[in-house]
Amino acid sequence: MRTTRRLSLFAAAVSAVAVLTVPSTAAAAPASPSAGHRTHLLASGLQGTVGSTVGPDGALYVAESVAGRISRVDPRTGHITTFATGLPERIGDLGGAMDLVFVHRTPYVLTLTGEIWRIDRLSRQPAEHR
Repeated sequence: MRTTRRLSLFAAAVSAVAVLTVPSTAAAAPASPSAGHRTHLLASGLQGTVGSTVGPDGALYVAESVAGRISRVDPRTGHITTFATGLPERIGDLGGAMDLVFVHRTPYVLTLTGEIWRIDRLSRQPAEHR
C-alpha cells in the first residue's frame, strides 16, 4: 500500500513536470531588459539531459540519459557533482534516465523504457563530476 502511494505520488509529480515543461512561444521568448530579468549560463557539459528537479537541499538534479547518471548542480555556483551512476544509458532512442523526483529525501528515476529506479544513498558526500 505504501509503495503504491509513493508510485502514485511519483506519477503525479512526473505529470506535473511534463505539464510545466511543455514549450510555448511565450515561455521561449527572451525576457526584455526592462522586465528586470537577466539570464546567464549556470552549467554546461551535461550529457543527454532530459529531465530535472529541485532536490530537498535546494540544488538542481539533472537526469543525463546518455551517461546513465544523475548530476547535482549547485544553483549558486553552477558546480556539477555526480549524485548517482549506474543507471541505464540511452542508446539511440532507447533507455536512459528520463526524469526524477524526490519523495521525501529519496530520489526515484523514470527511464525511457518505462522503468522506475530508486536511488539509495550510501554516502552523503557527492562525487566530483567526471
